[in-house]
This record gives sequence, structure tokens and C-alpha cells, in this order.
Amino acid sequence: MKNLALAFAISAILLSCNKDNQGNRGNGGITIKGTISGSNTPKSATLKSGNVLQLADARKVLVFNPFRYTLADIVNGSFTATADIGSVTALIFLDANNKYIGNLFSGGLNMLPLGDLKDGESTTIDLQSLTLDNTSVVPTHNPIGNEINITAEEITRLKELGGFFESLAKNLDADNDGVPDVLSNKQLTISSHFSIFGGHWGTDNTPPPSFNASQLYINYQVRISGNISMAPANGNSVALSGPDGSAYTDIKTRSYLADQDCFITFFNRETQASQGAPWGTSYLPFKKGTYSFTLNGSQIYSLTYCNVNAMYYLAIATPTLHTNSNGMITSVSIDYKLPDNTIIDPVNLVTILQLQFCNKNGNRVELGSLYAGVPTAGTLKDFSNVVLPNPVALSTLDHLNVNYNDLLGNEYDVTWR
Repeated sequence: MKNLALAFAISAILLSCNKDNQGNRGNGGITIKGTISGSNTPKSATLKSGNVLQLADARKVLVFNPFRYTLADIVNGSFTATADIGSVTALIFLDANNKYIGNLFSGGLNMLPLGDLKDGESTTIDLQSLTLDNTSVVPTHNPIGNEINITAEEITRLKELGGFFESLAKNLDADNDGVPDVLSNKQLTISSHFSIFGGHWGTDNTPPPSFNASQLYINYQVRISGNISMAPANGNSVALSGPDGSAYTDIKTRSYLADQDCFITFFNRETQASQGAPWGTSYLPFKKGTYSFTLNGSQIYSLTYCNVNAMYYLAIATPTLHTNSNGMITSVSIDYKLPDNTIIDPVNLVTILQLQFCNKNGNRVELGSLYAGVPTAGTLKDFSNVVLPNPVALSTLDHLNVNYNDLLGNEYDVTWR
């Protein structure tokens, strides 16, 4: 039952309609394939109804990543699926009626981090023979550390997110019928949005100064998204309350967005900013728990929220601006630093990147986008070095926003001056 919760929660957080539906790094599709082993597996999945399903009952594989989901048919005991490089992908096995059987469990992980691959976009992952252990679908071949390049530290960080996945499990199967709601386009997802003041950028041969993680200024918001078919009549007809047992009285709707595929709404808890704060407002964090999300004043949905600490996955994107002889910014190099200022490779952390150059006159130049419907979404392929197609004058730059999404679908907007 624990793995069922993990699988449902992984799916819930990975399906984010606010992302680039085409994927990110190169839009490349890699192949994942496998075969079902045995028709009388002794360890099987038990549905809420009490019925028992074997892995031999699987007829479909539901493939999730941060941008979309696809279904692959299981034919004569074998399947071949496609997944996007540069994403975290979960494989969920369903029967002919879309009932949950189990999820892929390999190398101690309930997902495949497809960031750094041995053969890049040409990678093929053959899981070989698969067997069912309770609700874990275990492959004979473990791609973690083989086709998938990943450090032991990165694996540990992913394993430690089990509690986060479990806390979100209820959000996928809201009607409690054992079928993921996403299959009928009625899934709501809830995640975190962090606005962070990083400090001063670096220029040319002068790197950004080291920062003290304990003194970082962070504003917190909750973000809820859903299929456009569920969109409210207008952005004012949404509300959030909770958590159950210790409800806040200061939750406000911050903003609302919608496009042809989905809607997104942001909520915050505003309070007076402390003296010396870089912004005039301060948004307080949200406690974990069960919240009530109201659409159109009457449709109420219960969503479980887990407030993953920003420090857990936080790798501050620290920029150095490179200029030409005319003082024009021609490129930006970005180091990703852990709270102790250790530089890490973002390949298994960051899924999509955006830079916003905000001038003193109020104009803004954007490179890339985190949101679907914007033509530049997912166009920044190199997360560490960005060349500006049109140089920007350093003397007119007021601040730079380095925005990215992490593996969990949370958004980080880091401001530099």
C-alpha cells in the first residue's frame, strides 16, 4: 500500500500542465522497454475492492514526466514506451480497465531520473524481465548507474523524498475508485513556488560573493493547477482554506493564469516585510496538511500539501554576467550552489530554465519560459551557459531573475541585483 501511495503521488506531482508540453533538453525521446514475467506471480497488488491483480493482468504502461503523460500498450507480454530526456519519469502498470497494479521500482527509486544519460537522446533502456513484488514492479536490469548517470548522493536525495510522495497520494485518485484521475483529465496538482533574493551577481572575472543560506530571503506561495476543462469562470472564483485542524485566516489569491491546456492559480499569506528586506512584501510558508480548494464558489476539492523545505532541493542559481568592450552583456554563466556553497551539476536537479533581464526603465527581456503556451518555453538547453541573442546594457540593468523548476515541479525564482 505504501508503494501504491508513492506511485500515485509521483504521478500527481509530475503531471504539471503549466510546463512546456514539448519537454526540455532537446525535446528528445528515449526508448524504455520491458517484458512481463510470469502469469502467476505470488506477490500481487490488492485493489481497494479487495480484488487481486497479477502483473500478467497489465495491459498498459502509464508514463509520466513533468510535462505530459503517455500510454503504451502491452502486447504479447512486452511494451515499448517513449520518455523525454531531461525529466523524472514514473512508469505505472494498469490493467485493461485502468486499474492500478504497480509502479516501476529500480535501484531503490520509484522513478527514473532521465537527466544525464549514457548515450544522450540515443539511449535505450531495456528493463528486461519484470516481476511484481507487492506493488513494486522490479526489473531484471537496473538502469540506475548504467544507462542513467547519477551519483550516490543524488540517489540518496531522491530516496529521502518518500514522505513527500506519500503525503500527496490522495490527490491522484480523488474519487477513490482505484483509477488515476489524470486519465479522465480531472486531476488537480499542488506544488510550491519560492521567490528568493540571492544577492549581487558576478561580472566577468568577479564571481558572485558566497551567500549564507540561513540568511536567504524567501517568499512562499502555493500553486494549484488543473486541466482547462475544470477552469473556473474567472480568476476571482477560486479559494483555498486549511489546513484541516489548524486553518489559516490569511490565505489570499495572488494570481491566476490560463491557456488552452490548463489553469494555474497562486495563493499566499502576506505579512509585513522585515526591516532591510529586499522586497516590500513578505509571504509566509504554508504548513503541510489537507487543504480545501474551491472552484466557482461551490466545487470543493480536498488536496494534500507537503511543504518540502526550499533548502532540500535548493541549489541557488548564481549568475556571472559577461560583457564586451562596450559594457553590453553578451552571455551569462550560472553555477548551481548548495546551501554550503558547493557547486553541483544541475543535470539531475533542474528541468527547465528562464532568465529575465529587468531594466531600470521598467522594460524586461526574457530568455526562455517555464510555462506552456509561450513560444520560448524550454528553449534554453544549456542550464550553465546562456548566450544572449541580443546583448543587454549592464548599466541599465536593475535586476536579473534566474527562474527554474526542480524535479518535483516546484518553481524557484531567484533575484539578483
